[in-house]
Amino acid sequence: MRPAPWQTQKAFTYRMIWRHDEYKDLKPIAEFTDRLITRLGQFLSNPLPWTDEISEAHKKECLDRLKQEVSRQILAYVRNDLLNEEHDKWKNAAGQSGKGSTPIRRQIIMEIIRESAPELIGEHASEFKDAIKRVIKNSIVECEKSSS
Repeated sequence: MRPAPWQTQKAFTYRMIWRHDEYKDLKPIAEFTDRLITRLGQFLSNPLPWTDEISEAHKKECLDRLKQEVSRQILAYVRNDLLNEEHDKWKNAAGQSGKGSTPIRRQIIMEIIRESAPELIGEHASEFKDAIKRVIKNSIVECEKSSS
């Protein structure tokens, strides 16, 4: 998140408390979801060999459906993680006021985002990777249900 005027930062934190996805050009949920889907795109496009004989057209249809389902579930996961799980931290960020509160608010916002979208190594990385694996597995199950 690039530096924004204090009024924008404060308004943004209130929007997050109210469970809105964005404020002006501050769109952490959409940006993170897009980046994650892009990173997973190659993985999802080249699954392990199919166990059953399948035509290329049907394979493409299945993969497209899987990508859509993964996108839907990842968006839900990210929204829940940033808006619901971190709700009290958003209140803390919004509650900052007075001289010197802007850098403190920004620090709290960046801490929320780092915890929700960790680097692929570090303290929260294995939890995050496990959550994404669950999302992909759930997406596969949902796709199998819809094709039956």
